[in-house]
Amino acid sequence: MQRSGLASMIAISTCLATGACGSDGGAADTGGDTTHGGEATAHGTDAHGSTDAGTAADTAGPADGTSDESSGGDSSGDDHGDDGPPPDELPYDPDQLAEVCARGNADPIAIRLCTDPAPSITSLAELYEALDMVLEPASVAFLSNSTSLAARSVSVINPRVFLRVQPGNGVGIDLGATAFSRGEYVVEMFGYDEAADSLNFYLLTFYPPCLETPEGCGLAERFTPAIESGWEKWSLYQDVDLENTTLDCLTCHQPAGPGTEKLLLMQQGTDPWLQWFPGISIGTGGETASSTELTPLFLEMHGDEAAYGGLPLSLFDFGTPLPSGIVMDQMIEIYWSINGGPPPGLTPLGQEHEFDSVAIEADIAAGSTATWDAYFAEYLAGDRLPLPFHQHDITEPDARAAVVASYQGVVVGGEPAEAMLDPRDVLDDDTAVALGFRPRPEADAAEILHSMCQRCHNDRLDQSLSRARFNATRPDELTAEQKLAAIDRLNRAEDAPGHMPPARFATLPAASKQTLLDFLSQ
Repeated sequence: MQRSGLASMIAISTCLATGACGSDGGAADTGGDTTHGGEATAHGTDAHGSTDAGTAADTAGPADGTSDESSGGDSSGDDHGDDGPPPDELPYDPDQLAEVCARGNADPIAIRLCTDPAPSITSLAELYEALDMVLEPASVAFLSNSTSLAARSVSVINPRVFLRVQPGNGVGIDLGATAFSRGEYVVEMFGYDEAADSLNFYLLTFYPPCLETPEGCGLAERFTPAIESGWEKWSLYQDVDLENTTLDCLTCHQPAGPGTEKLLLMQQGTDPWLQWFPGISIGTGGETASSTELTPLFLEMHGDEAAYGGLPLSLFDFGTPLPSGIVMDQMIEIYWSINGGPPPGLTPLGQEHEFDSVAIEADIAAGSTATWDAYFAEYLAGDRLPLPFHQHDITEPDARAAVVASYQGVVVGGEPAEAMLDPRDVLDDDTAVALGFRPRPEADAAEILHSMCQRCHNDRLDQSLSRARFNATRPDELTAEQKLAAIDRLNRAEDAPGHMPPARFATLPAASKQTLLDFLSQ
């Protein structure tokens, strides 16, 4: 990229950290922001999954087109998704780290984790130290509504935390980031390998002691500060290790299929950022409406804690507008600057579909969802990923208040862990549908397949993967054999291998499941 452009972006990050920014978001002494316009539009998100489709690992899978580990399909999962990848999805493998490191990747994640000896990492804080991260507001973003693999765990009271590798802090471009959500035993990461001109996606898996107990990890061990430290061991998976599993990220991060551009995803890529907080507006220099609404709700739950997401909360002055959304936006702009801009057909931030935050923010003020409704229709047809909610806060107020009270009782008041309510129990049924966790009650079989299944079972993915043999794009072309195999998946117990849909992504209520079974039985 143009080094002057990179320097400008670094200067903007610095000004945001220090508060010495002009009203346009640029450094006050330079008079402008040359890297971002409030008019730019983008789509994507930190989309579900975090992997890559490399060599086919299960090409001889069952006739339904889905291996027992594959994602997609439909059935009646639990209300929230599973208990995180380990031990069910990614059991500890002592050879896994060496396998990743033997590839010789030269991105900032691999360079810092593939050392000899491997770093000792027992907490998020130690992971950030091993990655040589700069802990400052200009590197941090909070997200209250995610479409990642952790989507069903994320809300304003359990936000997703992003920490960006600060450009210019290491050798070369040094472009990468981490993302963590309490409730999951993984940290999602990406790094850009400048020499190979490659985006590499990773999952760092960690294993707390409670995973070794017969009862496993309870809510208080998964959704409080306890999950952020005390890890007994860790490992690293790259995208190529995770293909054809429920964690296969190229389902979303390489949506056009093998051989096409990998994408850094951020649906809310424009100012104002509807669910990023604490947020500053580039256009006004003041706090965004989302930040005004969301920040107090986060502090109501976590304001008494020393750290959240491995970050000391003393880093932040929550009464002052902070960068948040712009942190991730600029990171993606740096990537595209390096690569000469997005390919034709993508938005200015390199996403498949537009998500007009300005129009949706105006709709919120007017009590409308018109812009969002048009996007949701595309999702129902299988033409785009699930999208962020049409309001700043996705939670139901009474349910959220009950969860916050129980959390405070356990974490601050010393009540027994069993008294803690599930932080995921904060959505009403309509919101769960809007976020893609459930089909519409009136949906027919075709709509259920398109909206619930097509993102993982389509004709754009690597056709050598077993799950490609179940194509939800064209339900009328499913063979009798494929239908029988799908019926088997729908009828498996919720905790059985191959149960569909994967509980981490979606739930089929009984009526929707029967709609599919009736269709598949024809």
